[in-house]
Amino acid sequence: MLIEDEAGMRLLLRKAIEKHPEFQVVAECEDFTTAILEFRKQKPEVIFLDINIHGENGIECA
Repeated sequence: MLIEDEAGMRLLLRKAIEKHPEFQVVAECEDFTTAILEFRKQKPEVIFLDINIHGENGIECA
């Protein structure tokens, strides 16, 4: 699961992850509200989390 507000960075992360066939991106989110909803729905094993999105604190989101 990718949580990043910058589309370009999400794309770079996705491409890096897709180089490893044993991994799959199950969700991409650009804000913490969507991230929490997707987390509950997808139950990912790994999360790449930007800790500062639109002035919100990613540590609190985690």
